[in-house]
Amino acid sequence: MLVLPVLTLAVPIASRNVGVVRSALVEAAELPGARAARLDGAGHAEMLARHLLPVAAPTVAASLAVSFSPLLGGTVVVETLFNYPGLGSILSGAVTGRDAATAATVVLLTAIAMTVVLTAADLLRAWANRGRRI
Repeated sequence: MLVLPVLTLAVPIASRNVGVVRSALVEAAELPGARAARLDGAGHAEMLARHLLPVAAPTVAASLAVSFSPLLGGTVVVETLFNYPGLGSILSGAVTGRDAATAATVVLLTAIAMTVVLTAADLLRAWANRGRRI
């Protein structure tokens, strides 16, 4: 019952984010610090954990945060299409029934959730870039 709705929401977002993660890691691997660590004999796990992921984390966090909006928008369509109860179906029912208070509440909750996610991504980006000039 949940396989198709989850795949419908996850596959497009995951494919985009995999590309972003890959390009961020490739870009981090080309930095002088990563090259020096590789020449010093750092193993694959150490390279990934200590040199590549901290550099790629802000880009990955921003990509995941931006992907949150289409995920929430897609839930309205997916819940309506698959007849699954949730915030999307509540919003769809409120719009159909012209219940402005319920529709406004769902939109407000969605906006708060998106603001929290985007703020967390910005804080992670600021923390990861501390001391660096961009």
